[in-house]
Amino acid sequence: MNKCKKMSIIIISISTLAILLSIVWIYTGYKNPSSTTIWVRNLYKVKEDYAESIKSPKIVIIAGSSTLFGVSAKTIEETLKIPTVNLGTHAGIGVDYILGRAKRSLKPNDLAIVALEYEHYWADESATHGKDGVVLNYDKQYFRSLPMQEQQGAIVTVLKPLHLIKVFFETLTENDDYTKSGYSSKTLNLNGDEQR
Repeated sequence: MNKCKKMSIIIISISTLAILLSIVWIYTGYKNPSSTTIWVRNLYKVKEDYAESIKSPKIVIIAGSSTLFGVSAKTIEETLKIPTVNLGTHAGIGVDYILGRAKRSLKPNDLAIVALEYEHYWADESATHGKDGVVLNYDKQYFRSLPMQEQQGAIVTVLKPLHLIKVFFETLTENDDYTKSGYSSKTLNLNGDEQR
C-alpha cells in the first residue's frame, strides 16, 4: 500500500473514532444529570406544584438555599393566613435562572419576596454552571430562550471531561436527589420548606 493510502486510512480511522467518542460524550452529558441537577429539578417540582395549586393571592419567597434552609413559609402562612411558598432552591443555579423560573409561579396580586444570596449581587453569572445541567436536562423552554452564545456555553460546561467523569461516578452511587450530601426534596413540607 502506498504512503498516501495509509495516511488516508489513518485519518479516516481517527476521524471515525473521534466522531464516535463525541457521540458517547454528548449522550453521557445529556442522559446522566448530576445529583445536584436532579435535586434542583425535584425541589422545583414540589415547590411549583404547590404554587400552581393556590388559586388566591399568595406570598412567594424567591432565593437560593439560604431561604430553602432558613425561612419557614409554613409559619408565615399560619401566622398571616396567606398561602406562602418557599421557592428557595440552590444559589449555584444563578440569579437569572432563579428569577426567571420564579416568574412561572407568580400570578397577578401575588407578593414576591426576593431574598437573594450575597454572591448574587456581585457574581459573574457566566460562572454559575449549576443551571447548565438543569436547563439542558429538564428546562428546554428556558434553554431555548437563551442567546445562542449562552446555549453553546451551557453545552460546553456540561460536556467537560472532568464534569462527565464526576457525573459518571455519582450515578454509580446515587440515583435520586442529592442524598449523599444529606440534601433531598423528600424532606420538604408542602410549602417547600426544608424540614430537617
